[in-house]
Amino acid sequence: MSITAIPMHLQEVPTTDGTGTAAPHHNPEATGGRDVSFTERRAVLLHGLRVLLQQYPIGETLPSVRELATPLGQAQRYVGSAMVHLDRLGEVVYSPSGGNAGRRRLSPQEQHPNDIAFDRAARDGIESGRHEAGTVLSTAILAVQHGLTLELVPRALRLVIKDRLVAFWEGPHGPGYYVLPVSGRPA
Repeated sequence: MSITAIPMHLQEVPTTDGTGTAAPHHNPEATGGRDVSFTERRAVLLHGLRVLLQQYPIGETLPSVRELATPLGQAQRYVGSAMVHLDRLGEVVYSPSGGNAGRRRLSPQEQHPNDIAFDRAARDGIESGRHEAGTVLSTAILAVQHGLTLELVPRALRLVIKDRLVAFWEGPHGPGYYVLPVSGRPA
């Protein structure tokens, strides 16, 4: 992927003093006078990164953030932040500190390695009847037991939701992940 795949008005541009780069919304020349929101810049970067990552087979070790930033024409810190976001969505395995899991793409059917124990505990609790249909799944307790933060619960439940064991909705006890009745599950 070349830098031309990211529209010029969304690319980073040099600062006047040459010490680094400025975000596009700070440079009227780069944006044609238009204020570009953080959300728009982030969406373009995530799209570009996803397109670039498609070049690498699922399961294969991904290049470093530095190597990914070059063809995207973005600062390493932005690409690193985008990789963390994709990790939180369960699209890649990535740890800014390197971690022992490595950097790799995940298939849509593959559980993030940090979520396997959480997924297994949720499924076991549902299948054994500890978590009854119509009740809220105790995600906060499961997260603490399995070393996850609350922001990673949606990623950890991604396949449990796909298998229609739970669903997020505003139920009788407020918003949460509710265990679905057996009739809503695949045979």
